[in-house]
Amino acid sequence: MRLVLVGLVCLLVGLLAGWAPAYFKQAEFEKQAMATEEKLLGEISEVQQKLAISQIHSKLAILESQVRKGDFSLAQATSTKLYDQIDGALTAIPEGDDKRRLLTIKDTRDDVTAKLAVGDSSVLETIDRLFTLLSASL
Repeated sequence: MRLVLVGLVCLLVGLLAGWAPAYFKQAEFEKQAMATEEKLLGEISEVQQKLAISQIHSKLAILESQVRKGDFSLAQATSTKLYDQIDGALTAIPEGDDKRRLLTIKDTRDDVTAKLAVGDSSVLETIDRLFTLLSASL
């Protein structure tokens, strides 16, 4: 009986000795995987922010092109889409320089809309300033 008990204890110790290293190795892999996941999620978020800013830049270029062609009615529609896109981007972009730039651009909405409504081509000066401001975020 004593021999069986010693055998069972040895078996139990052997199982624990074999299981423990694998458990700790698995825990370390999980920790590394979580750290990698957090890093990648941060990078994805940053890329999404740059993409949003790039799309705003493209919409601004379309607006400029329409104004240069004298198509102010189409430019008004594009302007509305541009500023709506800025509003959407502002909800996803954290506090910082990019957000401050977008807020500055957003503040030009009334001025740009008014100039487009009357077909005032001086709006190109404002658009050029917006390009310069936005290029710092690209």
